[in-house]
Amino acid sequence: MPSDAIASDPVANAHYNAAIEGWGDRVWSAGARLCRFFAATDMPGWISARRRRGRVMPRAKIDPRYLARVQQQQVAVVNKEAATAVKKVETRVQTIDDELQAIDVPTINAKLDDYQNRLAQLEAQ
Repeated sequence: MPSDAIASDPVANAHYNAAIEGWGDRVWSAGARLCRFFAATDMPGWISARRRRGRVMPRAKIDPRYLARVQQQQVAVVNKEAATAVKKVETRVQTIDDELQAIDVPTINAKLDDYQNRLAQLEAQ
C-alpha cells in the first residue's frame, strides 16, 4: 500500500508511478513470452490469434475437441492399465493353481516318513 506522500510529493509520486509501470511491463512481457512459446511449440489445443483472427497477441482458448480427445486418451490409458493388472493377477492365480496341482502328497508323506526314521536312528545312536 503506498503512503500518502504520493499525493503531495512529486518525487514519491514519480517513484510510485514508475513502480506500477514496471510491474505492468513485466507482466506484459511474461504474457508475451508465454504466447510466443505456445505458438512456437504449436501446443496442442492452443488456438493462436493468427489462426483465429489474425491478431498479434493470442488469447488462451482450449479447443473442446482437444479436451474430449485428451479425456478419451486418459480413459484408454486407465483401461489399459486395469486390464494389465487383471492379466497379472490372473497369471499369478494360474501359476499358484499349477503349483498346487503339482504337489505330490504321497511322495511328500514318504519323504517325511524317511526323515522321521533317520531322526529316530540318529537319536538311537
